[in-house]
Amino acid sequence: MKKSFLFVTVAQLAMCSVLYISSCRDDEQEFLIQSKQDTTLDSDTTAMMSASKLASESQGESDDLPPIEDNEIDTSTLEYSQRAVRNVGINNNYELKSYDIVVVSPDESIGTVIAKCDGHPLTGGVYHGTTVVAEVVSVAPNYEFVGWMSGNELVSPALSYAFTATQDIELVASFRYYSLRAVDLGLSVRWANGNLGATSPDKYGDYFAWGETAPFGKEDYSNNMNYEYNVPHTYVKTFYSWLTYKFCRGLNPTMTKYCTNEEYGINDGRTMLLPADDAAHVIAKSNWRIPTPQEMNELISKCNWVWTSLNGVGGFQVFGPSGKSIFLPAAGCRGYSSQRDGDNGYYWTSSIDEYYQCNAYCLYFCPNHVSKSYIGRYLGQSIRAVRE
Repeated sequence: MKKSFLFVTVAQLAMCSVLYISSCRDDEQEFLIQSKQDTTLDSDTTAMMSASKLASESQGESDDLPPIEDNEIDTSTLEYSQRAVRNVGINNNYELKSYDIVVVSPDESIGTVIAKCDGHPLTGGVYHGTTVVAEVVSVAPNYEFVGWMSGNELVSPALSYAFTATQDIELVASFRYYSLRAVDLGLSVRWANGNLGATSPDKYGDYFAWGETAPFGKEDYSNNMNYEYNVPHTYVKTFYSWLTYKFCRGLNPTMTKYCTNEEYGINDGRTMLLPADDAAHVIAKSNWRIPTPQEMNELISKCNWVWTSLNGVGGFQVFGPSGKSIFLPAAGCRGYSSQRDGDNGYYWTSSIDEYYQCNAYCLYFCPNHVSKSYIGRYLGQSIRAVRE
């Protein structure tokens, strides 16, 4: 039998390299492979490739050079560099971990919560580095969401809290009950027994800019002024000034709501808070609201005010014609990022100052003085709610 030999040219070897590179390209990875060896073929290499060609011919295959499978390449003789990798996956040097993420409410009749991963409800374990979002879905009337707790630590006060999974964690939603009780002082309306946001009459409670419904440290997604001021951008109230006041453009004569004089902003004809902008109505519900200037005047003129202290907190005990009383702590106010308290009290009414409409009417007191006054709408003050 006549033997025939196959001689492989440099051009054919180049074709082999091209075919291999093509086989390594897909949607996940792309490699550049270069040979370390010189392109000159020795006699052993030539003989090996000739034998491979003869074997193919004996099986009736085409004369084209057959594709080279990955396992036919000795990678120790090749040099390659990764050009693009879009899917890392798992290899011998990386162990993919999974964590248990638990998001719960202490009582679903008070508040309901949900955890999401990639926009879908969270079930089972979560891989390392995955973004999880804990969300408060609903809060019962007369309750307020305080924040997400991990053990005794407050993790976040945000209703929607996004975090990266790096360990096992149990997040418990914390809610606070507004134990507001209506006290009949013998006036035209009944007054709450504590400040909005307080859990007892001697507590200061929360501070609100006039017409805003989110206090210090809480989110208000309708207040873009908070978002623009904060770095990094969030909707949390962190600062009390015209720069963060919801109803202006960063300056006191640029009111965008509750204004009847174009000298101070956009004239919308409104001077009294709407229910949607009344923090007492929004948070405490059940027909609670911020008192009018007339109702505040009634409290001042028809009641007996006695400066005293309750559980070490200074303030006025206010006795009505009925003989019943309420305690107003000297909670002060918030200006910029500071809190001034202990010697005076500021309590909002529901009306702007008709003469200087960047102000709103409020109750002001110190140990020797009680009066209706007015102050910049951007300041954080206390709210004592009323109801019929």
